[in-house]
Amino acid sequence: DPYTGDNWAAFQAWNADAGRGTLLVYRQDAPDDRRTIKLKKVPDGSYKLYEAPEEKTTMTYTAQQLRDGIEIVIPAQRAARVLRIEKTS
Repeated sequence: DPYTGDNWAAFQAWNADAGRGTLLVYRQDAPDDRRTIKLKKVPDGSYKLYEAPEEKTTMTYTAQQLRDGIEIVIPAQRAARVLRIEKTS
């Protein structure tokens, strides 16, 4: 629950037809520094994730890995990560 302030929140802005989008992940006051985030409506293929704002490539994943969940680490409380996701094949 993002309203309590002691959890995580993840938002997936996604264009399933194009196979691209953005994943916004927020860590509020949760004590744990990592969570597994599952993406929805990811068409089969391979995807590269880019860390914003530097556009640094972080990893390449299969669609199934994204649907099963990827580990997101945010070391500090009240911080966020933004990942751009692009289909490569």
